[in-house]
Amino acid sequence: MKTFKTYFGFLVLICLLVSCKKETIISENENLVFAINPPIPKADIKYAEYKINPNKDTIIYHKSFAVLEIPKNAF
Repeated sequence: MKTFKTYFGFLVLICLLVSCKKETIISENENLVFAINPPIPKADIKYAEYKINPNKDTIIYHKSFAVLEIPKNAF
């Protein structure tokens, strides 16, 4: 029974390692482009940068209508 558990665990580990894939890289004119696409093309949200004071509660309202509530001392 112990041998079965060992083989089963080893099989699960191999399946996990095989299923992990790296990001696809497409070469165009010797420039590397990472082929990561958003799940919904119209929902491709651009990056935004905010500065917060970690000693105060902070609420960030993003233009995509997302609301981020960051409690003080979270960072």
